[in-house]
Amino acid sequence: MNSLRKEGGTVYLSQAHADAGVSVIYRITRAVEAEAGYRLTYFFQHESSHEDDNTFQLIDNAFRLGLNFRF
Repeated sequence: MNSLRKEGGTVYLSQAHADAGVSVIYRITRAVEAEAGYRLTYFFQHESSHEDDNTFQLIDNAFRLGLNFRF
């Protein structure tokens, strides 16, 4: 989106992002697997300029359970 306003200088941007997960998979049969695990996502963004100083941070984590079928 363009606000049609001038920023008035240099904009500095820094970002960090990480994804991590761990799971245990148990094969019930050749076609069926059960899965249990944990997943973490982290995202951080900092933007600064002469006029603004914006920060955005996201941390998402959850336990997961799954049942996989192969055909």
